[in-house]
Amino acid sequence: MPLPLPIPVNRYLVPGTPPRLPADMTRVRVPLVRGLPQPLPLDGELELVLYAPLGQAVLIREADPTALVGGSEPEDTRHTPVPAATRLATAATQALARAPARLVVRMAGTIAGVLPLAAGLWRAVPDGGGAPGARLEVVVLGWALHVGTLRGAGDFGSFVELAWRRADAGAARFVLPRLQSRVAARFQGIIQSELGVEAPEEPGP
Repeated sequence: MPLPLPIPVNRYLVPGTPPRLPADMTRVRVPLVRGLPQPLPLDGELELVLYAPLGQAVLIREADPTALVGGSEPEDTRHTPVPAATRLATAATQALARAPARLVVRMAGTIAGVLPLAAGLWRAVPDGGGAPGARLEVVVLGWALHVGTLRGAGDFGSFVELAWRRADAGAARFVLPRLQSRVAARFQGIIQSELGVEAPEEPGP
């Protein structure tokens, strides 16, 4: 019997639909043809640099350059159990499938933060709460890494797709954050303020 939504763990699950991006976000899809690490310039001050340190040089050397190391598609789809025979056949390539890809955020040449390459990730950087505050907002929309990209330059089908915007610029329009449905139901019918509510008429003499 399916559980009624929302359930407590629902906010940690992969959403069924892609996130709605604000209109002022810039969406880019960058082919990874220069090998890794590859810089992804955003503007004159900010850039991302993609790293994927494996520590498994032999696996990279002997694998098919078009073989997929990792991508966002499995993170966006429902998990399907893999037959035991297939698991045994692919056991030797598990290290490649767990490539710890990272996006390093550089601000004027200085490292401002590190983000995991994960589908649906939405982060502001720096996010430590200190000076100078958040400068960049990034959303990872999709990615794919092939073995040949880890070896060097060449077009092997690898790419990174993301959306970004400056987080330190003022906005002329402010939107109230969306109220969670459970919170809205809890406060339904409760008057939070008497401002603007007509006072009852006092009885006459």
